[in-house]
Amino acid sequence: MQSDGNGHFGELSAPQMNMIMMIRVRGEVSVTQLASLLNVSPPSVTAMVDRLVERGFLNRAHSRKDRRKVVISVPPEAIEEISRVEEKILQAFVELVEAVGPETTRMWQEVLQRVNKVMETDTWQSE
Repeated sequence: MQSDGNGHFGELSAPQMNMIMMIRVRGEVSVTQLASLLNVSPPSVTAMVDRLVERGFLNRAHSRKDRRKVVISVPPEAIEEISRVEEKILQAFVELVEAVGPETTRMWQEVLQRVNKVMETDTWQSE
């Protein structure tokens, strides 16, 4: 991975980070699988994967199970950095929750649950 001195993942867009995290959870995926998971076209996924491979955030290799198939994965050094970033995010979240107090945290949780329930339905998008 190329180093910029202050954390590689800060320079990624939300869709790029989402892609990396999705691949990390699954271990290895094909471009077709990834396009389906992200609900975008395979050419769009290929372009994003190309940029992320070039920058060292992803690996592209032949599948060990089927040498004809190309799979995308997250390199070990990126996984280590993701873990560090997740730990910082979690710590910041814990500090935020402690700062706003239990009552505000409870109200925040209720709002998020309601938002989640609305987003699970397709009706809000058609209005």
